[in-house]
Amino acid sequence: AIAMVIPVCKLAGLYDRDEHLLHKRTLDEAPAIFYVATLYTLLAFLAGANVVEGTFGRPQAAVLWGVLFLFMLLLRGVARALAGVLVPEERCVILGNAEAAHWLSTKLERCEGARVEVVGRVPLRPDDTSVNELPLLGRFDALEALFAEHRVDRALIAPGSGDTDHRRLD
Repeated sequence: AIAMVIPVCKLAGLYDRDEHLLHKRTLDEAPAIFYVATLYTLLAFLAGANVVEGTFGRPQAAVLWGVLFLFMLLLRGVARALAGVLVPEERCVILGNAEAAHWLSTKLERCEGARVEVVGRVPLRPDDTSVNELPLLGRFDALEALFAEHRVDRALIAPGSGDTDHRRLD
């Protein structure tokens, strides 16, 4: 029955979450881990004698739930800390104007859990030549080549107050 934990975690999305986040904390996963522990305990309780030798009543279900919840939190926290030491920082480029890029890079610097190295900025509009402390890497229309040249892992979009999501970016 232990092997059921992995598929339940996958169904809860616990293995797919990190690639979408910069700031990764195990406590943010606590609701999903609560869900997994609860669902797993319910399934074990309903299966009863098919998965447990002897009796499996409410006290055993409560202990299983508590142990599963606490150990999943603890072990995921240890694994995340180990990965944080072994995995290099993500190389990111910010797409947007100088003001918005400065604001976002400052936020990322202050964020303790985010392992990010901002390599530069690419303006969304060709006429944007504003500058700040971030290097201007090039034009938006050459994004693919810029990503390869600077070994970028992720692009962060930081549109300014005048930019809108319905305008074309060509």
